[in-house]
This record gives sequence, structure tokens and C-alpha cells, in this order.
Amino acid sequence: PVRVADTRPPSQQPTIAAGGTLRVPVAGNFGVPANAAALALNVTAVTPGGPGYLTVYPCGASLPNASNVNYVAGQTVPNAVIARVGSGGAVCIYSSQTANVIVDLDGWFAPSPGFTGLEPVRVADTRAGQPVAFPLPKARLQAGQTLEVPVAGQLAVPAQTGAVSLNVTVIGPTAPGFLTVYPCGVTRPNASNVNYAAGQIVPNAVLTGVGNGGKVCVYSQQATDLVMDLGGWFPVT
Repeated sequence: PVRVADTRPPSQQPTIAAGGTLRVPVAGNFGVPANAAALALNVTAVTPGGPGYLTVYPCGASLPNASNVNYVAGQTVPNAVIARVGSGGAVCIYSSQTANVIVDLDGWFAPSPGFTGLEPVRVADTRAGQPVAFPLPKARLQAGQTLEVPVAGQLAVPAQTGAVSLNVTVIGPTAPGFLTVYPCGVTRPNASNVNYAAGQIVPNAVLTGVGNGGKVCVYSQQATDLVMDLGGWFPVT
């Protein structure tokens, strides 16, 4: 891992203002080839000025309706991110509130067929009135419920897809619990992807296989709202 951005003083990189964007050139630097297609990053929000979120996306693209890190005022919150490289070999980081940001680089992906990064797109949002790429039930998950989310064969993801890169966020659960993301059609595993306490907003990056009908399943131990953003896909091997 290598640190590629840190806006905290005495860094020359500025703190991100509310509604601002930090451009981080990576491809062609830090041992990453200029033709790298996507990057494996760890992105940390540091002492933001209020509740909000970070969105990581390819520079040159429009700001997507997606998030990677959710925070409240004064928190230090990290999350893993797989991000497609944009114009000038850079990724852009938007912050809804004033915040310092740290970006650490873990690796890179060659151009497909290894991994195909996408501009992040929201594929599930159980909250009423929130936009989503295709219709899903606009109702909170109930305790013990599993939501099926179609991804393969949708939104530039081929029907024959082995796995997908997601960012999954829990919003306002009623009690402590966990989420498990897994391929639909298999027995739910004894594993968790997001752990939460009552009332929290907690995101996590997830790599999961694609199951029956091109779907991934999301199980929640407790009642909660759920947001899922799609960041890319891996071919069948």
C-alpha cells in the first residue's frame, strides 16, 4: 500500500470543501501503468464538518448517484473502493461536506477481461422517493428478510458475469445486527459483510459471485433500509 493523497496539513493538497471534488492522478504514477483500467483503494474521510458522504468515480464522468464512505461530523471513517480510472489517469473524490481525505493505493487492474470498472450506479435503494436504476420494492428490509437484486444482464454488465464489485450501505437499522451478501440460489453462508448498531449508517465494499437469474442476495438480521451501488464486474473464469 502507498499513500497517494492526504489533505491534512501540512499537505499541499487542499481540504475538500462541501460539494467539492479532489482529483487524484494515479495511473502512470506510483508504479501503476498508464493504461490501468481500475484501482483498488482505501479511502478515509477525516473529521468532516457534518453528516454526509464521499463518492469516488472516474474523473471526466458526471458525478454519479452513489456513495462509498458515509460519515457524521468529526468521524474518521474508511472504506475499501474499487474505482475505474478516468481522464488523465485520475480518480475524483466528491464530498458532500467539508472533509479531509486520505487515499491509499493497494493495487490496480489491467484492462478487461480481468475486471471492468463502471461509473458507479445505484442498483438498490429501499428508501421511498430515492432514484434507482431499475424497480425494486420501496420498503425497508424486515428482520430476517432477503432482498434479491438483479445485476448481470443489466446496466452494461453481461449476462455471463462471474462476480461484481458493490458498495453496500445500511441506513437506520432498528437493532444491532449484520448483512450478508451472497449469490442467489445458494444456501446463505455463515458470513457477514456489514455489521451495524441501531440507527447507524454503515457502508462496506463487497465482492460477490453472481447467482441464479443474474442476481445477488442481501440478507439482513434486523429491519433496515439498504442502498447498493455497482462499481464493476469480473468475467466468468
